[in-house]
Amino acid sequence: MSMHYVISGLKVESDIRFPGVAEASPGEGGPDVRVRKGVVRSCSPARQDGSNWFISDGKFQFSIPRIARMQVDSGREIVVECEGKEVDAIPFLLGTAFGILLHQRNSLILHASAVSHQGRAIALCGPSGVGKSTLSAALCQAGCSFISDDVSAVRFENGVPMILSDSRQHRLWHDAIEKLALADRRGEAVRDPIEKYHVEPVSKSDAVPLSKIIVLRQAMFSGRGTSSEPLGLSDAAALLRSDVYRSRLASRMGRDASIFSQIAGLLPHVKVYRLVRPLENEKQDEVVDLLCSIVFRDD
Repeated sequence: MSMHYVISGLKVESDIRFPGVAEASPGEGGPDVRVRKGVVRSCSPARQDGSNWFISDGKFQFSIPRIARMQVDSGREIVVECEGKEVDAIPFLLGTAFGILLHQRNSLILHASAVSHQGRAIALCGPSGVGKSTLSAALCQAGCSFISDDVSAVRFENGVPMILSDSRQHRLWHDAIEKLALADRRGEAVRDPIEKYHVEPVSKSDAVPLSKIIVLRQAMFSGRGTSSEPLGLSDAAALLRSDVYRSRLASRMGRDASIFSQIAGLLPHVKVYRLVRPLENEKQDEVVDLLCSIVFRDD
C-alpha cells in the first residue's frame, strides 16, 4: 500500500513509510515524485563519478555501504535498494536523495531549518552540527511556527522567494528535547542507536515569503561571546552559496550558474545576518536571546 506525503512542496507517493513525516491525502493530478523499492542497476558510461556516487543520463546513483543503494531519476523518481534495515536508509533518503532530486528540478535548496513569524519566513542556514534544528525549535517555543528542518526548498512566485511547506518534523538530540521540555512530543528515533528523535512541532506553517536568513557559524576559539552582524550583498552571496544543500554535488551536476542566478534573485528580497555562536554549549540561552532579537525585529 502506497503512502502519501508533502516534502519540500512536492506531492510524494511512496512504497516506504517515512517516520517523522505526516501523511497527506493523495490530492488531485497524481504525485510529483514516486519513491519505490527496486533493484538499482548501474548505468554506464558515467558522466561524473565519485567514491560512492555517479551521474549518467539524468540519473544520480549513490550508495551507503551495508545500508542501501539509491537512484534519483530526472527529479521524478527515487528507487531504493536496501542492503540492511529499511529504517536505517530513511535519513539518507529524506536527506541526500531528496536534496539531489530537488537539484534535478532546478530548485534552490538551502541547508537550513525554517520558521515563520507574522506571515514571513526566517531561514537558519549553516553546516551540520551548528544547531539549526535546536534553534528553530527554540524559536517555535518563542512564538514562531515550524516550516522545515535541515533542508529548505525555495521557490520564486512572481519573483518573490517562498520557503515551501514540508511535512517533516524537528529532529532533535535527547539533551535538546530535555532542555526545551519537548519530551511529550518526542516520536521515533531518527536512527538507532543514535539518541536523535523526531519531535512534533508546537505549530506548523504553510509556504510563506522568505524575509530573513540567518547564517549560523561557530566560533573557532573558546571564550568568544555570541555576536551578529548584517551582511552586504557580496558577503551574503558567498555564504549562501556555501550553505546550499549538498553544495559540492550540485556543482558536479552542473548547477553553479543556475544557483548563482537564484541567489542573486533572492538577495533583493531578504535581509541576511551572520550569527556566530560560542563553542561552549552552556551558552545556548545567550544564542537564543540574540537570535530572537533578530527574528522579532521589525526591519
